[in-house]
Amino acid sequence: MKKILNKDYKHFIKNKCKKIIFYFLIFSLFLINFAILHNFSGDNYINYGFAYNIATGMLPYKDFNMILFPFSSFLMALILKIFGTKLIVYYIFYSLIFTLIIHVILKLNKNAIPFVIFFLLISINGGYNALCLFLFLLLLWLLTNSKNDYLIGLILGLLIVTNQKMVVLFIPTILTKDWHKIIKRISVSLLPLVVLVIYLLVTNTFSYFWNYTILGLFEFGSKNFNKMFVPMILELLIIIFLIYKYIKNHDLMFIYLLAFQIIALPILDPYHVIIAFIPFICYFYYSNAKTLKIINSIFIILTIGIFSYNFINILKDDRYYLNLNNKSNLYLTISDKDIDYINKRLTDYYYQNIKKYDNIYFLYNDMYYHKLKNKIPINKFDLILNGNNGYQGNNNLKKTIKKMKNSLFIVNISNDNNPYDQTNYEIIEFVSNNYSKLECLSKNFCVYEIKN
Repeated sequence: MKKILNKDYKHFIKNKCKKIIFYFLIFSLFLINFAILHNFSGDNYINYGFAYNIATGMLPYKDFNMILFPFSSFLMALILKIFGTKLIVYYIFYSLIFTLIIHVILKLNKNAIPFVIFFLLISINGGYNALCLFLFLLLLWLLTNSKNDYLIGLILGLLIVTNQKMVVLFIPTILTKDWHKIIKRISVSLLPLVVLVIYLLVTNTFSYFWNYTILGLFEFGSKNFNKMFVPMILELLIIIFLIYKYIKNHDLMFIYLLAFQIIALPILDPYHVIIAFIPFICYFYYSNAKTLKIINSIFIILTIGIFSYNFINILKDDRYYLNLNNKSNLYLTISDKDIDYINKRLTDYYYQNIKKYDNIYFLYNDMYYHKLKNKIPINKFDLILNGNNGYQGNNNLKKTIKKMKNSLFIVNISNDNNPYDQTNYEIIEFVSNNYSKLECLSKNFCVYEIKN
């Protein structure tokens, strides 16, 4: 009897050790990918910046512009408050979120793991989309296993306060037709929304929130509807297939998957389509054992190959170095000497002139990176991408600029003619056409003065 117990215990410990090693490797893979291989993703700096702003006392929507509901930013801000405001904390947190995504997928469909790891690594970004993906996969698992309706409602509510488009998940919830389930789920899902509204009223930011996240959403959609052929066709095929499967089987899971596809809109680039595609593939990723083994082996080889290639290139390139300045927000992440040069030019000019002027503003898409690196206060002009400025945003920005006195604008005047670029050229042209040019810091950056 003792021998049997000892054998079972050893087997239990062995399995636990295997799981710990597996999850540690997955976490390390994502952390290295974040901090070293994909450290220059603009979306990561913006999402980290939102949380950093809140953690340092700024009010979302009023002090800086955000077009999404704020749960992911508040959650990350809390983590930054507890563990420090450096970028590496953001990367560690989202490496944990991606590891949890893998954990949930193991429960949903372990066959899809190599596929999901590959696509998460090549398109990796933290922030609201990553959190939405995790929460939605968790919702699918809860629905599949008929878990507590109140818990399902809570996850549904957290999805909505992460991304307002997730309100479409109320559709399959209502189609459940079991009123006991519907009442339980929807009543609990409204609690996070009630908490959000109370916060907005207490901080007197509700009107700003409404302008950016509700009224401004239509402007964002109209200015950012991209038509990349392959992602658009893939998304269209997914939608058609899910509608067909629902008509054939009347399984509400297909409506949940269909509703989640809204996360790909309106940008429809590879990253957003991959986020929408992952839950779909987790539900349908089945084949015979031999074919599955071949496909998964291909994805494993691709993952190792691309990861190794990128890692070796970073090590070989003299431009890149590990930031070991523990006073910098970018501590323990990879920095680029070329980007540092631009950063130094912009920040030196800022500090040399800030006492001469009431304000110095930047019109540059990557300004969050430069300001966060140097701990320069962020304002609404640091993220004036197309559609990110609320209802009639550009007209309001022009009115604000016209009222300014004794201010400088440092403008990125380069134009790469990328049809998918979100740069707000309308505001850049407004400043460059209406105000006097003082000088140019480089071929890409010129300074414009607004006098009294």
